[in-house]
Amino acid sequence: MEVTRKERMSNFELMRIISMFMIVVWHVITRNELVRNTSGTVSLVLSFLQFFLAVHVNSFMLLSGYFQVDKKIKIRKVIDLLFTSWLYRCLAVIIFVSLGLVTFSYVDIIKEISFLDITDNYWFINLYIALYLLAPFLNTMIKNFDQKEHRRCLITMTILFSIIPIITNGKNIDNTGFSIIHFIYLYLIGAYLRKYPLKDNWHFKRYSKEKFKTIILCLGITSFVLNFMLSSFSKYLLTFDNELINYIGTTLSYAEALYSNPLVLIQSIAYFVFFENTVIKSKVINKISTYMLGVYMIHENKLVRTHIYEFLNISENVNPLVAVLIVLGYALVIFILCIIIEALRTLIVKFFKKRRFFVKCENKICHFVANF
Repeated sequence: MEVTRKERMSNFELMRIISMFMIVVWHVITRNELVRNTSGTVSLVLSFLQFFLAVHVNSFMLLSGYFQVDKKIKIRKVIDLLFTSWLYRCLAVIIFVSLGLVTFSYVDIIKEISFLDITDNYWFINLYIALYLLAPFLNTMIKNFDQKEHRRCLITMTILFSIIPIITNGKNIDNTGFSIIHFIYLYLIGAYLRKYPLKDNWHFKRYSKEKFKTIILCLGITSFVLNFMLSSFSKYLLTFDNELINYIGTTLSYAEALYSNPLVLIQSIAYFVFFENTVIKSKVINKISTYMLGVYMIHENKLVRTHIYEFLNISENVNPLVAVLIVLGYALVIFILCIIIEALRTLIVKFFKKRRFFVKCENKICHFVANF
């Protein structure tokens, strides 16, 4: 997922920033259940916004496959991720207990700050680390693929883990997108896009770069609008007293917000390819993008997320545009504060990493894990 400073491409770094902001906005909407707690046009507009944001997690995993396919894993990176997530969990416990916002027994505190209980906090980080550790084996498999085999693999996985789960409402094969299977699937798609760029496909070769980007943008917009329309249609179908029509409505309703939804996948790939073919160079963007995982770890911490959204209240009578601006503004405040906190943490860690004792400890841990 990460590349060296010299290789950083600002187009993808900007995508990383936008995707993380999308995650924050998504959480502002979903954690407050704003779509359910509002009605009429406000609920409809917020739901539309939510469908637009659905690419966020998928884009990170596509990025992972795109850049990691030709690289070796770095144990130090895994240790840094685990240490950072542990540090934020410890800080959250200390701050919230000190302020009297939560009450923990000693056993609860030990569980909260241990390395063994991180599922409730960071499902994405857990799966990302698992995918990162599996990457060398996936890369070996990918290297042995020719384009035809790679494409067949993706088609098979699309049928098994995207189409069938939706048709059966997850009863035969369950894949909502919150699984290592889905992350591996996206990793393979990202690797395919790296090895066989979509713009070089014979379908698109005749178009200029700008026309190609326009086509991709239209494809992404069409996918999310169609998904939104099908979701709205599913609610209409559920009003009928007919078993078959109800089943279709239930199926469409089940699929609407899944990361594995074929339309969400198309939207995510279009979003990714659009940025892939956008040329941007910015040291500022590259620097800010390094704080994105920190933004996730801060605002999605179990203790933090139970308190930061309670101040947001949107009335049903508010103008829909105002409702959207409130949500975006609230998310932006959270986003900026998290960047500031992560930047401070980075500076402090950088200071300690220059100390000989810290370097020795880090090297010993990395050496031990690598040999293990």
